[in-house]
Amino acid sequence: MSGLGPATLKLAWKTYHALSTLENSQNLILSPASIHAALSMTCNGIDGVGQKELTDFLETTKREANQYWRQSLSQLESSSELSIASKLYVANDAPIRSSFLEATEASYNAKAVGMSFAQPDAARKSINHWVEEITNGKISDLIAEDAITTETLALLVNALHFKAGWQHEFPEKNTTSGQFQTYDNRSVNAAYMQDTFFTPYFGTDEFDAIELPYKTRAYSMLLYVPKGKLSLPEAEARLGAEQWERLLKKLKHSNIALSLPKFSASSSLDLKSLLVNQDVTTIFRNGLNKVFEEEVVPIGKVLHRAELEVNERGAEAAAATAAIVAAGIPPTPIQVDVDRAFLFMIRDNKSGVIVMNGRIGEPSTMDSNKTKITPSKNTTAPGESNNSSISKDEREKLAIALDLVIRKRRTMFWGYMVALVTAILGALVAVVIYGTAEEGAFINWVLLLPFLFAGVPLFLFGRWSRKLMPRRFEDL
Repeated sequence: MSGLGPATLKLAWKTYHALSTLENSQNLILSPASIHAALSMTCNGIDGVGQKELTDFLETTKREANQYWRQSLSQLESSSELSIASKLYVANDAPIRSSFLEATEASYNAKAVGMSFAQPDAARKSINHWVEEITNGKISDLIAEDAITTETLALLVNALHFKAGWQHEFPEKNTTSGQFQTYDNRSVNAAYMQDTFFTPYFGTDEFDAIELPYKTRAYSMLLYVPKGKLSLPEAEARLGAEQWERLLKKLKHSNIALSLPKFSASSSLDLKSLLVNQDVTTIFRNGLNKVFEEEVVPIGKVLHRAELEVNERGAEAAAATAAIVAAGIPPTPIQVDVDRAFLFMIRDNKSGVIVMNGRIGEPSTMDSNKTKITPSKNTTAPGESNNSSISKDEREKLAIALDLVIRKRRTMFWGYMVALVTAILGALVAVVIYGTAEEGAFINWVLLLPFLFAGVPLFLFGRWSRKLMPRRFEDL
């Protein structure tokens, strides 16, 4: 796991806990990766006390942050599921320092673009259009009408878009309506996706934790659902980066019958209040002193918007941040009902980078007159032939079990081969030593025959067991 993974995990929980006290909304959607990138780039535009305040908040040095992104960005950008981009919009007549441009381009691939802020509305529309393109149309109005003025000198924008299909899609015919307990203990109607599949899981009397991999397995969504007497606010107080890492290590593959609400949620935030409450004040009060050649200008706002949609096919998420300078398989499936407010996190499984995190306190509602369908292992996905009594998920679980048997058989086979070779070599050595003597030669051969032929039945059994099972996983 790269250094950016732990860094974004710490930032995910720090921002979540801080914003939970500032935001009263049911849903809270954040992109730690986008926030970390924007604030790390800002570290290159200030030194002294201001830079220390930022690096203390990020819990890393400027050099480490630049190195993290330089090492991880190419890997993140190579994914077909994630798009992330940064751009620095600079007033046409503002002399910007080459050192700042070089640092942001080298580590964050941030391109500097000249912009005329003399016409604020035109500038706003141009920047929002770029964000809309990067986020596949999910975020179209990151920069509000009053966010840019004629005195604006620069905008530092990071935009992120994530879209991936589930490895195991939920059959749409299983979707049904049900009640959901919101973050503030109301009961609302929700559309529940349902299916049974094999996935990492850990549960106690107080919560269920489940990992839902996306199609390429490069990313996963992690769900934390309190149950029993434990409320989500109580669970939030208990959790942090260390507790979350320990929880991930406890996940074990299990057969899960999952009922998960479809939802879409978004958050529009000015992170200035969060940063000020975390003692990051110099950039707002005294400004950035390493961006422009002569002027020292304060940051007016740090805008962040994130959106997430989850349905039967998968998830689509988008985020953007702008710093404005101007002012094992069990015998029966485990039932997991996500029918109350829960926490989620989307991460890159290789680097550990947290793409999205937050809470869903009230999913998007959907009326449904469908009869509730109990999740079944024999459910057939839409468009899939039902000529066989074994469903797609059942075949996948059977394939996993058979693969384990195949591996065991192959191990046994090579064990038998070793036994056979050992027996033959032992017999030959004994013959050389004792077989040449005339006296007692017949007795020696009688004693050696069992060793000589001991490996033969083992060899034959090994060959038979190998032919019994498919030799390749693709043959299943």
